[in-house]
Amino acid sequence: MLEFIVAVLSTSGYYYLGNQPSGLGSSFTIPAGTFSYLAVDFSDADGALQPGDRITGEWEEVYSFQFTYVGNHEGNVVVALDDDYYFFTPSEDPYPDGATITPDTTSTFVFCFAAGTAIATPSGKVAVEALKPGDLVMTTDGRAVPAIFIGRQTLAAIFVPEARSLVRVAAGALGDGLPRRDLVLTGDHALMLDGVLVNAGALVNGTTIARVPRGALPSRFTVYHVETAAHDIILAEGVPAETYMEARGRKRFDNHAEYVPPPGGDRRIEHPAPRVTAPRQLPARLRCLVTGSPLHDRSRRVA
Repeated sequence: MLEFIVAVLSTSGYYYLGNQPSGLGSSFTIPAGTFSYLAVDFSDADGALQPGDRITGEWEEVYSFQFTYVGNHEGNVVVALDDDYYFFTPSEDPYPDGATITPDTTSTFVFCFAAGTAIATPSGKVAVEALKPGDLVMTTDGRAVPAIFIGRQTLAAIFVPEARSLVRVAAGALGDGLPRRDLVLTGDHALMLDGVLVNAGALVNGTTIARVPRGALPSRFTVYHVETAAHDIILAEGVPAETYMEARGRKRFDNHAEYVPPPGGDRRIEHPAPRVTAPRQLPARLRCLVTGSPLHDRSRRVA
């Protein structure tokens, strides 16, 4: 039987407590007032999720519990915890009280992978998933620094609400032909633009920089983080982008146990550049990105 981990994340998506008196595969009803608003995400999930598989759950790295996967309903997941049954969905609108859920217990819940961002190295561009600790990556100031950890986090598209989906920066959207190819990254991953670290989510304009629709994501995909000894700025598809900054705990990475601290221990010195996390914080010279206007003049170049 496969083992999976479910990690509970921040507030986006719903889960419901229901009852299922007749065993796996039968319908159950959502009683009034039993749903809560949060998000869940698969980690360490290899292969396909099938009815009966056991799932280890973790809440904010404090409380662990186990589910049994029951089945899926319209692309959403039903699991059992002891004698209670839970229905997880990233829907922005709650199911009504009294809704009846009938899980499909015959289909395998299949996962797929996504990767490919090109990272600049002394020997040329390398796909991020091909990097390993010790490999050199190029910083924007011309240094070749070793990666000390390549974090890998696996996500399931069904648990990624549209508002928190990956961000796609279209080729050329930042001006000067950058990025060289479409750059896809998480919304809280920052790019260095005009000396400011700007979270990708703050740049979304719905056209040249947009959230990837949930339906366009693979059922299961993987995102990668490159960590160096310092909080450096490297090149991803030619665009200056931050390396991983340890702040929220490594346990969210599938391969966190592979991390080996550098000599002298961990460093948590954040890059001194100011950070923009919301569109309203964008400097005036960068607001044209939000409106979908590329940065053409040299006074608005990236880096």
